[in-house]
Amino acid sequence: MLRNFSISLVMSFLLVQPALQGQGVIDKGYIKIEVVDVKTEDSQMAAMADMFKNSFTEVYFLPQKSLTKLSMMGGMTTTTILADEKSENNLYLLSFMGQKIKLDLTKEELAKMQAGENKASDVKIKYFKDQKRTILGYSCHKAEMVVNSTQEVAMTLWVTEQIKSNAQVAQGMEANMLKGFPLAYELSVQGQFTMVMEATKLEKDFDKTVFNVNTKGYKTMTFDEFMESMGGMMGGMK
Repeated sequence: MLRNFSISLVMSFLLVQPALQGQGVIDKGYIKIEVVDVKTEDSQMAAMADMFKNSFTEVYFLPQKSLTKLSMMGGMTTTTILADEKSENNLYLLSFMGQKIKLDLTKEELAKMQAGENKASDVKIKYFKDQKRTILGYSCHKAEMVVNSTQEVAMTLWVTEQIKSNAQVAQGMEANMLKGFPLAYELSVQGQFTMVMEATKLEKDFDKTVFNVNTKGYKTMTFDEFMESMGGMMGGMK
């Protein structure tokens, strides 16, 4: 049961949030974040480690609009989130286990989907601005996040304040919970595995037609229908 929860958690955290280069803050662009390493001492989890390595997140963002695309395990599971601050609804597409689901979510429903069971009070974040790294030319400082009081799940992040975006890249956190955009992070589930993700590509411009998302073949569901169908698999969100 715990192992199934961990896999769902990985899917959640692969999905990320807001963010500098020497020339100043950027508020539009394209970022690709890839799984660069997975470590585990659990023999059963080890069999899945190489599959997790074939996972990545792509983020396309403008000042008030963003598209987040997650590909897990070589495309076995994909998630697409199109968020528009000017729109009443946000598009959420999920493809997994032969199912294709389309959701038109309100801002409140999208925030609930992304935060899951975690509330601000459940997440503790510490920033270490004296510890720095440069990733793709951007200055980052260290942050540490513990997801729950048992400290079974923790993240070490390298965040930059030079990238400003409302795109959601890390599910499990409420909007704007993290101060900065994480260009690298390490997710650890105590006693099971550690996964390392890092930005491998960053461009300041992109083809805006990427926002014309193809929804053909997807079954439309309401937020409540989706939550009921998923049951407790995605953390028991309601």
